[in-house]
Amino acid sequence: MLVLVNVEKIKNLRLKSGLTRHGLSIKAGLGKNAISQIENNQAGKCSLVRIKAIADALNVDSKELIIKEEQK
Repeated sequence: MLVLVNVEKIKNLRLKSGLTRHGLSIKAGLGKNAISQIENNQAGKCSLVRIKAIADALNVDSKELIIKEEQK
């Protein structure tokens, strides 16, 4: 499933948590480039798995980061 994400919310939560993009990528188990692409809104739609990993790393519910879910 692909989702549209609230890019600003992810960035704000990351900064509030005191994490760099690299720090978030390690905590979420994702590549640093993935975090950069998401925050720069270059990724477009993201997989729900990635967003759940980011949400877990930021200690929030993934629903807080999702704007719209799309079946695919």
